[in-house]
Amino acid sequence: MPSMMSRKDILLSLLNKRPAERVPVTTYGVDRFSHPWMAQEPSYSEVLVHSDRLDYIFAIHRSYYASFGFTDILSVDETRFEKKVTTDEEETSFEFTLHTPKGPLSARAKERKNLRTVWRYEYLMKDGKDIDAFLATPFRPRIPPEEEFDQLVKELGEKGLPEIELPNAVCLVVENMPYKDFMMLPLTDATRLERLLDKASSLLLEWTEGMLKKGFGPVYRIFGAEYAIPPYMSPDMFKRFVVKYDRPLINLIHRKGCYVRYHCHGPLRRILPDLLSLEIDMLDPCEGPPNGDISLKEVARILGKDVILIGNIQLDDIERASVQRIDRLVKEAIDEVGDKAPLIIAPTAHPMEIPLSATAARNIVQLLQSAWEYG
Repeated sequence: MPSMMSRKDILLSLLNKRPAERVPVTTYGVDRFSHPWMAQEPSYSEVLVHSDRLDYIFAIHRSYYASFGFTDILSVDETRFEKKVTTDEEETSFEFTLHTPKGPLSARAKERKNLRTVWRYEYLMKDGKDIDAFLATPFRPRIPPEEEFDQLVKELGEKGLPEIELPNAVCLVVENMPYKDFMMLPLTDATRLERLLDKASSLLLEWTEGMLKKGFGPVYRIFGAEYAIPPYMSPDMFKRFVVKYDRPLINLIHRKGCYVRYHCHGPLRRILPDLLSLEIDMLDPCEGPPNGDISLKEVARILGKDVILIGNIQLDDIERASVQRIDRLVKEAIDEVGDKAPLIIAPTAHPMEIPLSATAARNIVQLLQSAWEYG
């Protein structure tokens, strides 16, 4: 039966804890709004036709990485910043220099032509001196112009909701130093780590408040918690280094009438009470075993109707499984959750390769069609 509500209205109904006509489905960003490059790539064309008709789109307005040189949150005056970009047939290379009050810092990254993601291979903070230089830097978070966002809202229409992506404080720190160094800091220099998180939190709150004042929203997707979840860090450390800093950010977003989509790959069982305490609105991607440590059914039982679950069809299945398996997985997810919690069917990530494989294309279309059939 055709829906009487628009896709946008159904998402807003769920977010405002009102009954919705059906279980929505989203492709996790495989759409022409979140990643405009997909609309220029022929291998994505069939998927985008189905996305336009069936996807409850969370349209990402700019994809904010957390590493220096790729995020407005760590902007500085032009006199403090140097950037060199070189391109060949295989990849684009980026070299950044940050002139701090305590000397220069450097970072390097690459983006491959056939894989749309950034690979960092030199981080800004490589030792304690670099950390002190980072802490001394007068960053000035930059708010993007509203015109581009206004155009996105106009073009998206009733197909879904605009979404702003932002790292949390842990992510803003981790993605600017080697992960092994970050993992040692709680044991070797927790005070310095907290100074980094204090600075990151202050910059994030300043940037987010500026975005909210300019009308960006209504969905804010916060990512980065997975860097510090058990077993990588203890539950107490998760509270100290993640919950403590995420709470004021989430509260700020809620005070302005917007919604929080909280992203966390991996095992969730030991942090679900913390996520409930943060009063998040949505949780993705809710990975089941073996990538996670808890079934979608149990997550729904624990979180109940207070949190919309988004997931949990593994990207590996999207890229390699049969359409029959995708159909079964979608039905099982809907049946598992039942009326225990609100649910939005989605993959656990989106493909980034060029060209998109025929298997992945077929399975994304099947995901959409199956969700509309069973939801």
